[in-house]
Amino acid sequence: MNKDDFIKSLTRDKGGLKPASSPRLSTLEPMERDDFVRVAKERFKMCVDMDFENRTLAKEDVLFMEGRGQWSDEVKERYRADGRPILTINKLPSFADQVKADIRNNKMSIKVNPVDDISDPKTAKVFAGLIKNIEMQSKAEQVYLHAGDSAIDCGFGGMKINTKYADENSFDQEIVIDHIKNQFSFYLDPFHEKIDGSDANYGFIFEDIERQAFEEQWPDVPLASIEGNTNNYAGWFTAETVKVAEYYWKEISGHKTVYLLSSGDVLDSDLHNTSKETFKTLDDMGLYKLQERKVDKIKVMRAIVNGTDILEGPDEWPGSHIPIIPVYGKEVQIEGRTIRRGIVRNAKDSQRMYNYFRSTITETLALQPKAPYLATPEQVEGFEHQWEGANRKNYSVIYYNDIQGAPKPQREPPPMASQSMFAEAATVNDDMRATTGVTEAKLGLRSNEVSGVAIAERRRESDLANFVYSDNLRMSVEYLARQVVELIPKIYNTSRIIRILGDDGSSDTIKINEEVFNEKTGELEKHDLKLGKYDVEVSVGPAFDTMRLESLQHMIDIAGKVPHVFPIIADLVVGNMDFKDSAEMARRLKLVNPLFQNQNQGQSPEDPENQEQTPEGQTPEGMPPQGQPPEGMPPEGMPPQGQPPQGQPTPEMLKAMAAQMGIV
Repeated sequence: MNKDDFIKSLTRDKGGLKPASSPRLSTLEPMERDDFVRVAKERFKMCVDMDFENRTLAKEDVLFMEGRGQWSDEVKERYRADGRPILTINKLPSFADQVKADIRNNKMSIKVNPVDDISDPKTAKVFAGLIKNIEMQSKAEQVYLHAGDSAIDCGFGGMKINTKYADENSFDQEIVIDHIKNQFSFYLDPFHEKIDGSDANYGFIFEDIERQAFEEQWPDVPLASIEGNTNNYAGWFTAETVKVAEYYWKEISGHKTVYLLSSGDVLDSDLHNTSKETFKTLDDMGLYKLQERKVDKIKVMRAIVNGTDILEGPDEWPGSHIPIIPVYGKEVQIEGRTIRRGIVRNAKDSQRMYNYFRSTITETLALQPKAPYLATPEQVEGFEHQWEGANRKNYSVIYYNDIQGAPKPQREPPPMASQSMFAEAATVNDDMRATTGVTEAKLGLRSNEVSGVAIAERRRESDLANFVYSDNLRMSVEYLARQVVELIPKIYNTSRIIRILGDDGSSDTIKINEEVFNEKTGELEKHDLKLGKYDVEVSVGPAFDTMRLESLQHMIDIAGKVPHVFPIIADLVVGNMDFKDSAEMARRLKLVNPLFQNQNQGQSPEDPENQEQTPEGQTPEGMPPQGQPPEGMPPEGMPPQGQPPQGQPTPEMLKAMAAQMGIV
């Protein structure tokens, strides 16, 4: 056995889910249980206190986005008392929707890469296909978008990872990606620094449930003991509700040793056989230890708690990270605290000013037909009922008393809306675009740009101004994917058949963790998900359907400009169209494709073994130099110039088909 094979043989089976090595708290003494609950409550209180400012501002942002709180109570009360209009023309959602639309137009794709000599590129594709299937089953796209939308609105959102049984009669488990519907219902360790939360040491997901529902679900947990002593349980109990929290935390479960060999390989005492006999064999092979060091072994625990007791658990979570993944908006550090915001916060004053100016303009214009009349009491005597309603009713005739020497009653000039108000309202519009980073071109409004390039550049400016939202979401999804890759060998740890998905949505089934015969390759293969290390990267770009339509457009353009190319791409053109029987049509076109026919006959023009041998520097009699068609003749398999290929649709026909489908 050579050195590489021997090192590979040292790898231990990672195994599946392991029971918690620490005792279950339900079996501990009351004092130990009390200490556990006390620590959990202290951590929760620290999260609440340190994130109080962020949560307060974020709630104001969400309400403001929905049109609430755009007028102060004091101003509204004064305006109502005076009978003045209070208009709320909420423009902020349209700005936020533009940023959200950018995220929706650019899908995220998770790619898995092998990172050591034990991992297999084919197995990496299995990982990637399985993750896509997990995403589809979990409707993960909705999860990502919901978290991203929350970050855009108020500065943060969240996602989580769960596991569940495949069905009610199975013991096989599956990984699930869940959304956190209420972004205010989770906390992470307030001292974490990384934008994806990967360095958090604990976290909570909580909800307030009605007391009756709590007592039905946990009938053995008494609540009477907290009555009259709510100060010790502030925030956990009210007269109607009980707060229940899913609590995750990291703890050190032991230590392991890692060894650096002279070959550059690293041995892990948890993953490899590192006995004395192993190192003796390595010495005989000329390999020796360069360094070794002790490493803490971290495990993640999970329990369900309220303010007084442990309701469920604790159990060991199979991963090594807290399965709560935050998605943040823009961040700034102020006096040691992290302040997070979305697109709304800096645009609030501009929105308030816009409401004020539009309300004032509306009020001024509404008063124009109500300008008062100037008249003496003697002129309206006897006709008061008409004059009192002159600004509310349309009288055909209004009577007055003609007093000698006095002019007839006349209406005062109506109040005119100041042009400066209209100008200021327009300026406020510009302020909102500036504070949100959404340009006129992004909103589809006309601006100074005329050329398509200039318009595209202005749109690009808007994309860059708000790129942080999509990029932070990408980093959070990448962290989530790394957790899923870590969980897969532990959850999918038995021999079973799984479904995997491709980038184009096509599905396939494959057997994992067992050697099987591949009929396509004629070889035995085994996708052992427990062997090797794999990493992930997340790319952001157009969805597969969008790329397919773009490819179709380019191919049609090429076929129209270079007709001789069309016979060898006709099947690809039709294959990228989306209509009934397009796949069958593409298959038939492929059968008459000259390249496909040459390959089937073993006459590939690129294969030198299939070409007639002639003396060096000469060509067969009557034939043009190699690689050139006879004079006046098109290349082999191509129709004469200007004529459509026999048995195939012309570029014009396909372009017409695409136009009918709305593609071009």
